[in-house]
Amino acid sequence: ADMNIPYTFYDEIWWLDLKSNKWSKITAKGDVPQARVSASAIYDPVGERVIMFGGNQSTSGASYLPLNDLRSFDVLSAEWKMLAAANQGPSKRLFAAAVYDSKRHAMILTTGGDQQAFTGPFLGDTWSLDLTTLTWTQLHKGGGNSPARRIWGRAVYSATRDRVIMFGGHDDGALGNRNDLWQFNIETKNWELIQMNDTFNKPSNGFCDFPADFANIVEGTPERRGAHLLVYWEAENSLLVHAGKTDCGQIDDVWQLDLSDHSWTDLEGASIGEVCLRISDECSSLCN
Repeated sequence: ADMNIPYTFYDEIWWLDLKSNKWSKITAKGDVPQARVSASAIYDPVGERVIMFGGNQSTSGASYLPLNDLRSFDVLSAEWKMLAAANQGPSKRLFAAAVYDSKRHAMILTTGGDQQAFTGPFLGDTWSLDLTTLTWTQLHKGGGNSPARRIWGRAVYSATRDRVIMFGGHDDGALGNRNDLWQFNIETKNWELIQMNDTFNKPSNGFCDFPADFANIVEGTPERRGAHLLVYWEAENSLLVHAGKTDCGQIDDVWQLDLSDHSWTDLEGASIGEVCLRISDECSSLCN
């Protein structure tokens, strides 16, 4: 993409009726937020509203202008509101992961990037927002026994386990895209590693020139990725992973993780996007 051509942002709200599979554009009112990308949001079932935090307001492909505003969208009245938090919360950021904590009626926000989100350092902290009092609490500063700082990570909340579960993302270290699996214990405020999966092995030969054995591949696991879809399938006590951006471009697979034994099942194999060594023993480069 030409970084000199400004992006076009939208501030629209759309509604999908899951019974009829029809889309409807909603005419929003109230304090409508400025158009943005890469914000974080959750649905608050108690207040019947969407809670949105941060994002990027820069339309340039060469820079980021992160935000840290807090907004709500009432799905019944179609009204946006600017929310005033009771205290200082997370720093301005984009590409963060957010989930709804149903046990505590809170939004959990973790990782992301700021104006340095092109190259890092990224962010590794974890926060909780009480949706009744709008009070922020820092649960973890990052570092130590916690996920590497990252952007594009994806997370879900499991009420059964009372854990935030995060998969993948792009770190600011040697590996880049990741396929590690972590869970966050909200009560003890500790991160717990479930699976490390692929690890860094050998540096690049030059700009965008990576050897086939750049990473140590763990068989039977999804490709390393960020900006993917991650869904909690409560009826099957599973996670579903789909799509995202890998070292070899976009990917189109679907994986299921059984949370009872942390085993992966490839439901729909990738036609593009996997590194060569994940599917072949004869590779001349990372993707071929």
